Amino acid sequence: MIGRVLTLASVAVISLATTASASVTLGETGPPPSSCGVSDDFLQPTVVSGATYVAPGDGTITSWSTFGPAAGSGQAKLKVFRQVSGNRYSVVTQDAFRTINSPGPFTRNVTIGGVEAGDVIGLTVTGTTGCSFASPGERYLLLAGDLSNGAAGNFNTSSPNFRVDVSAVLDPSHKFTLGAVRRNKKKGTATLTGSFPGPGSVTLTGKGLKKAGTPIAVGAKGDLGLPIKAKGSKRATLFDTGKVTLNISASYTPTGGTAGTAATKVKLKKKL
Repeated sequence: MIGRVLTLASVAVISLATTASASVTLGETGPPPSSCGVSDDFLQPTVVSGATYVAPGDGTITSWSTFGPAAGSGQAKLKVFRQVSGNRYSVVTQDAFRTINSPGPFTRNVTIGGVEAGDVIGLTVTGTTGCSFASPGERYLLLAGDLSNGAAGNFNTSSPNFRVDVSAVLDPSHKFTLGAVRRNKKKGTATLTGSFPGPGSVTLTGKGLKKAGTPIAVGAKGDLGLPIKAKGSKRATLFDTGKVTLNISASYTPTGGTAGTAATKVKLKKKL
């Protein structure tokens, strides 16, 4: 939170601003995959280069992909893991097993919600199918078996120079709230707290709002203090009467996603 909460603004109502398609791709796939003949969980919490397997913010997975082996048949499913501590991870959610019986790219459309910032996508395989591909300098984590949702395990580090053969398309959440207000009565300004699901940018607008329309960077999931200052006739009213109310509209666009909007009122006060 930003400083001490002195008063509360009304909780914002969230609305969907657009239906345009947007997404973030996590992870990578690529031939030739190694052939895995046992039931194992695989995840890739870090990478030396290339696309990260870690969700930058909250969202919903809309599809996942892997690469079928040159020969053989087996099953694979996407899993989403959350770090407990060190190399111990729990399963947040997962898809059902999908049969993969041909070489080349394999993609499955899904709707898997509940993904949060910091979660890691992974893969569970059984039978003779692909699980990793050569990637210099990389290592992944693996655990024998098939963890269920909510279960946790201590993962082992793989042999070097391999990367988990899985990617997923994440639709970033644009749901956010505007809440607590901290006022500076000496200056007649305020800080409005916004709670955001991940990185992106937010723009504030409103009659009499200074620097309205200027994008403010949101670095990561969490709370961010948004500066509120009056200008023009609103500022004149504030300096004449010691108080004024601004109607604030906010538009937040997550990185790789579409915008969502919220609105609230902020009362400014100034000691005269």
